Amino acid sequence: MDAPAIEREIEIDLSTEELWELISTAEGWRSWLVDDVDIDVRVGAAGIAIDDDVRRAIAVEHVGDSEVRFVWCDEEGEVSRVTISIDDSDDGSRLRISEQWLAPTRCADCPLRAERRWDLRACLLCLGALAPCRA
Repeated sequence: MDAPAIEREIEIDLSTEELWELISTAEGWRSWLVDDVDIDVRVGAAGIAIDDDVRRAIAVEHVGDSEVRFVWCDEEGEVSRVTISIDDSDDGSRLRISEQWLAPTRCADCPLRAERRWDLRACLLCLGALAPCRA
């Protein structure tokens, strides 16, 4: 059985430069991706992210060419690779997100919960783009 994958594509009214700051910095991640993170988003970096009370170890594999790719693993051993990339679009930027499990999950509901979490993250990113100012 193939490991599950989640893919999202979002058109967002931000420049690619603004969007790059959101996907390539720890501060940007805190605004939409995770509740807290301790990492320098660069190739070879390792750190910890906490989101919705789930602690994940992170290893950054790629940063550049409008793409960030990392592997994260929760405390129960669920491991997945996340790829976030940016392209220009007619109305701003297009954000592509994919999460691919590196092994079949032990929990049948894990991919469904993760899919809902990506929907929430996408909403947070879009709300941040619409806000007239950022804290």
